[in-house]
Amino acid sequence: MSNVVAAQERAKEAIKRQQDELTAQVHAMEIQLGPLEEQIATLGEGIWTMNLGLGPARP
Repeated sequence: MSNVVAAQERAKEAIKRQQDELTAQVHAMEIQLGPLEEQIATLGEGIWTMNLGLGPARP
């Protein structure tokens, strides 16, 4: 029984390490995503402004 418990503990520790690593990766990606979201918003405003000036699209 001791071997099983030890194996479970090792598995739990490995899972915890992987979770921590993935959490750190997600955090790093969120930091990189922030400026991109701002740029997308700015570009969207520019497109909206251009469409406003050009009027409705014609086929």
